[in-house]
Amino acid sequence: MPMQGSVVQYVLCPVCGDPVAGRLPARGLTCAHCRNSFPFTQQDVRSGVVVYDEEAQRWKLGNPPDDSH
Repeated sequence: MPMQGSVVQYVLCPVCGDPVAGRLPARGLTCAHCRNSFPFTQQDVRSGVVVYDEEAQRWKLGNPPDDSH
């Protein structure tokens, strides 16, 4: 099954580099992969496509969905 994703706001985990997306709280985040909890500033927030790679069992940055079909 191809990976699917959508454009969201995310912050990169400072330990493993995985994107941490979703509703960004005001104080800190916890990475789903390495379980590191870390603070962030608004300057750390990026926008992009975040997809779940089932084979690697990790979140990663992807490409925008192709709507040409």
